[in-house]
Amino acid sequence: MCTENAKCEKTILRHVWQNYVEMAVYKELYRLRKEKIERVFADAKEKHGMRYTFANQKTALA
Repeated sequence: MCTENAKCEKTILRHVWQNYVEMAVYKELYRLRKEKIERVFADAKEKHGMRYTFANQKTALA
């Protein structure tokens, strides 16, 4: 058998926005995200001490 399922069915899970990520226009925007957004997070972690949080509850982070 190809799967462990008794009905020999395979379930594929996709992200809610996966169709948009695969569109050509959005692929370019998603590629540019690495250059703009991720750099902001990297700077916050390295330069502003945001590498770790010391809160134990979600309410403390909000």
